Amino acid sequence: MKQRPSPARWLALAALCAFAMSGAVTVSPGAARAATSTDTTAPSKPATPTIDTITPIVATIRPTGSTDSSGIAGYSAQQLVNGVWTELFDGFTNIDVDTIYLQGLAPGTTYTVAVTAIDNAGNRSPRSDPLTFTTPSKPAPTCRAQRTVFGTSFMVQVFVENLTTVTINNWTVTFTMPASEQATYKLGVNISRSGDQTTFTAGPSGIASVVPGLTLNIGAIVSNPANAPLPSNFAFNSAAFGTISCAVS
Repeated sequence: MKQRPSPARWLALAALCAFAMSGAVTVSPGAARAATSTDTTAPSKPATPTIDTITPIVATIRPTGSTDSSGIAGYSAQQLVNGVWTELFDGFTNIDVDTIYLQGLAPGTTYTVAVTAIDNAGNRSPRSDPLTFTTPSKPAPTCRAQRTVFGTSFMVQVFVENLTTVTINNWTVTFTMPASEQATYKLGVNISRSGDQTTFTAGPSGIASVVPGLTLNIGAIVSNPANAPLPSNFAFNSAAFGTISCAVS
């Protein structure tokens, strides 16, 4: 004949069931396996990456060749700088497992990069053999001016893209703007006027040196109560490149 549990044992069993049903204890199905079967094996060494596309400031490389029993989660890029391999922040293939987009490069500059593979357990492979490439550059910066009208005011913006290998200092932007039109807000510039001739120079919080790979974005909001003609004849001027006309939209 089976012995019935005592009242105290019944209370203990009921409390344990209530605690488990409350969700206070959660057991992962893989928890027991993880404790005894952790993956510590690194993926194999990747092949030398190949270059896919290259611009003055962006390069796309293709890493391949690494294998792992738990699968390859992605690849990470490293750059050789003064003899030291440095992890590239923008170099992990978190979107496409076989594509790395290297951004923020400088025009006309030689880079040496390599990749490592990372498996689904977080193990990292040995570094691949290096790939060396040089970004292209352009012979001169390009300039574009944009005018946007809203009510009795308009915004004038000038974009100068420097994809050369030269840092541009002491620049100015000159254009024609009727004297009746007055700037009410400045974006990174100082403004000087001589009749209808207007000149932008770098403001106190603006960019005085346009380094390779940088796009200068400057401008102003201008009142136009008399509906005078919009500014025209934009030009970017520097000692390094002389006068460059700006396309206007």
